[in-house]
Amino acid sequence: MNDGKQEMATTLGTSCFKYLDFIDVPHSIRLSVNFENIDQPLFDQCCKLISSNEEIFTQIHSLYLSNENTCWQIQPFLSRFSLDRFIHLQSLTLKAVTEDNLELIRSTLPYLEQLTSFNYTDFDTQSDAIISVLPTSKLKTLSIPTLPNSIADIDRFSSLENLTVSSCNQNQLTSIWKSASRLKHLQISTWSHLSFTEDIFAKLSYVDDAIHLTHLTIEHFPYDNDTLRTIFKQTPNLTYLKIDVFYGDNAIRASVWENIIRLYLLHLIHFQFVFSCDRHMESRCIEMGFEEFRGQFWVEQHHWRTEYVISNRSARIYTTPYISKMYRIERGASTHCNSTTNDTDKFDNISDLAIDVDALAEGAYPSYFSRITSLCLSNTQLMETDSIMKRTQLESLKATVNLLNVTSLNMTSASRSIKPSMLLYLLKEAQQISSLTIDREYLKYLFQNDGLCEHLTRTILKLEVSCNGKSLVNNLSQLKRFCQTFSSIRHLTCMNDNEEFILYLFKHLSQLILLNLRSLNDFNSMWLKDCLQELGNVEFVKSSEEIKIYLFRKYQT
Repeated sequence: MNDGKQEMATTLGTSCFKYLDFIDVPHSIRLSVNFENIDQPLFDQCCKLISSNEEIFTQIHSLYLSNENTCWQIQPFLSRFSLDRFIHLQSLTLKAVTEDNLELIRSTLPYLEQLTSFNYTDFDTQSDAIISVLPTSKLKTLSIPTLPNSIADIDRFSSLENLTVSSCNQNQLTSIWKSASRLKHLQISTWSHLSFTEDIFAKLSYVDDAIHLTHLTIEHFPYDNDTLRTIFKQTPNLTYLKIDVFYGDNAIRASVWENIIRLYLLHLIHFQFVFSCDRHMESRCIEMGFEEFRGQFWVEQHHWRTEYVISNRSARIYTTPYISKMYRIERGASTHCNSTTNDTDKFDNISDLAIDVDALAEGAYPSYFSRITSLCLSNTQLMETDSIMKRTQLESLKATVNLLNVTSLNMTSASRSIKPSMLLYLLKEAQQISSLTIDREYLKYLFQNDGLCEHLTRTILKLEVSCNGKSLVNNLSQLKRFCQTFSSIRHLTCMNDNEEFILYLFKHLSQLILLNLRSLNDFNSMWLKDCLQELGNVEFVKSSEEIKIYLFRKYQT
């Protein structure tokens, strides 16, 4: 195989066929196809290229389809290509699955007998329907929103070695211990508490310990000492533990964790944590408790080094580097760094940062956040007359965050604090921002600044407007101004129950492909769907809280 063909095969996995002719691809190449973050014309081109050569179906070993931040891919792709044609497919990811995708997924999924990895997100109410038809004989890695309710389906997880689940409780975890005896890595996004009953304790007494489990991650765990001890009692061979615990009004004690580790986690080597609580006592008392984590057991024996922050409203202690993707800078924050370390990269894992605008008035934060992609500005002091953001606060923000990597800005709760001129200055400094979340009332101030409107027209592709129970606009004149200012957006989240206004949005926002609608009342969706058909294929996805309208637009070729 020559280097040129090897390079083209690599391009396939990264840029989705943009420069690739399948005729030139050697048959031995294993192709990984990732459709994440591509536009509709390129998606159409990729599908045509797949259709052009029947042999390509046997070469694709990994496939990634997404309805999120894309052109609504899953339904068109599965309608055009049945999954059973990909006879060597080993890894399948379906992101942001909708109800309309269910029938096609269920009809073809059983034929993927070579599948070793399956990942799907959203639409958790139909988890049982999807898992029940999933081939599991060779499945090693599984990532799902929720565990199935059926014990029979969980019993089919015997080959699993890696499991990621969005939510889990003790009862479900007990079933996992019983069925997935080979499990080595378990990641849980959110822990859901159940009251411990005699029935649960009876089940636990008959379940073998998860002796093969070496890695455990729980990202959001509301503190409960009994639950923690029960989990760790069944995982005696853990070597890696990552956990984020919120204690509420409970005290954070190093002695409790030292006792758990000495009793149950004798093989633990890597322990990374974030422990946070409400500010329920004097700062000095919290400091004394946190300093216990700097004793001989933690630092000298295990080399687990910590830092802590105490603010006006909360307190937090964590190991470095910081494990969570989210961080909050609050007013009155006092940081206590570890003098024995110089971790310049300790916050590199953080992608989402929330900052109280008033905290910026106190100067730059002691640490620098270099990899933030999502920035949220808030204001907890809205009634104060001096809460308007000043240029010095923006300079503090620049000294705290690398704004060049920020792609998303949420300023809903700080709208009254940020004048349009300050927002324009911020957006010019953070030139990669393409996603904006604002308050509905801020629109009238925004529209008064022509320079800001021109900038938003060029840059914003995704917009969420917090409407607080009101419609996006009051009249046609405001709607026209809105469409002029945000003419480039592809995704819009707002509130509206006027069918004609919704149709106007799709007709005058030529790039709009997803309208996430928090509707005030029921509207005539059939009439609207018929009207939108002239623009492309339409899918309505309804839930109890919102309606998503996907428009797969027709483009001239």
